[in-house]
Amino acid sequence: LERALELDTPVARDQLATQNNLGAALYHARRIEEARAVIGEALEASIALGGENSEGVASMLGNLAVLDDRVGDLAQAESGYRRALAIETGIFGDAHPSTAATMGRLAEVLARRGEFEEAEDLARRSLAILRSAAPGSIEAANHAYWLATVLQQKGDGAQAEAAYTEALDLYTNLFDPDHPNRLTCANNLGLTLVSNGKLDEAEAPLVDVAERWRRLFGPDS
Repeated sequence: LERALELDTPVARDQLATQNNLGAALYHARRIEEARAVIGEALEASIALGGENSEGVASMLGNLAVLDDRVGDLAQAESGYRRALAIETGIFGDAHPSTAATMGRLAEVLARRGEFEEAEDLARRSLAILRSAAPGSIEAANHAYWLATVLQQKGDGAQAEAAYTEALDLYTNLFDPDHPNRLTCANNLGLTLVSNGKLDEAEAPLVDVAERWRRLFGPDS
C-alpha cells in the first residue's frame, strides 16, 4: 500500500488494477480470504489516491461484494453492490452495461434477503439495458436468468417461466447443448413448468437434462 501511494498516479492505478485482477483470480481458485486481503488493500490504496468515485474503485467494491456473497454475508454484499452501483451510475449513467451488471448482481442478493420488489425492479431494468446494448449476448442471457430466479423466489411462476424461456433460448444459441449454464436453466424451466401445472411441457426439458447429466457425470449425478 505505501509503495503504491509513492508512485505516480497512472502507474499506481495500473498496479492497483492488476492487484484487483489478482484478487479475482484468487477467488476463482477458491482462495477466498487471500482474495479479500488483496482486493481490500487495493481498494484502500485506490481511495487514498483518488477518492471513491472511479471505475476502478467500483470494480473493487463489486469484487469484494462477490466474496461477501460467496461466504453468505448478504448484508455486506448488498452494501458493496450499492456503493459500486452509485459510482457506476455517476460515471456511466443508468443505462450502461457496466451499471446493468451491478444492478443484476444486487437484484440477486436482494431477492435472497426477501426484498423482492426492489430486486425485480433492478433485474428488469438491467435486462432491458442489455437487451438493447448487447442483444443475444452471454450478459443478456445471464440477466434474463437472474430475473427468472428473482421472480421464482417471489412466487411469480408465470413471469419466471417467461424469463427462464428467454434465458434458455439465449443459452441454446450461445453454447453447446451440454453446457452447464444451459442445462441449469433448462432444469429450472422444467421445474417451474411443473409448479405451474404444465406437466406435459415440463417432461421434455427435465428428461433431456437428466440424460445429459448422466452421460456427462455418471448414473449417480
